[in-house]
Amino acid sequence: MITVETYIKHKNHFVKIKPDTDSELVTDRFYVEGAIVIKYFTQEILGLAQWDYVDQLWSYFIDALDEMVGGKQETSFCFPDQPLNVILRSELRNRNGLLIIIGDKKYMLDKKEFFLKLLSAGNVFYQFFEQCDVSVIERKYKIQEIRKKLI
Repeated sequence: MITVETYIKHKNHFVKIKPDTDSELVTDRFYVEGAIVIKYFTQEILGLAQWDYVDQLWSYFIDALDEMVGGKQETSFCFPDQPLNVILRSELRNRNGLLIIIGDKKYMLDKKEFFLKLLSAGNVFYQFFEQCDVSVIERKYKIQEIRKKLI
């Protein structure tokens, strides 16, 4: 069983993201620090120790899945702000197998289950993050700045 959850870093702790999580927990909408936690039963594949810019990390994972679903046998990316490499490779001998290499650790998972769990968790994250639409926030800030000048 694979589980995938997203956490954002708020002050000095991590908060698990759910669709109804308060977007006010995100203090810097341009650099959202957090982590994607991936577990296979009790074995941790990714954890809170590998926190980074989670919004960018989600984009990298989704792009990687898109490439693999499109027919690529292997894809890779680095974490946004640290030298941690992620490689996803279809297992040639087992068409249902997916080899995940993160740094120097290797994990073999069921490809379809991993993809579905990752996509589901990504959907939860983006459902939360759409509350933090940068263009709307920039407009609200601009309105406040203009108002300050008028008062």
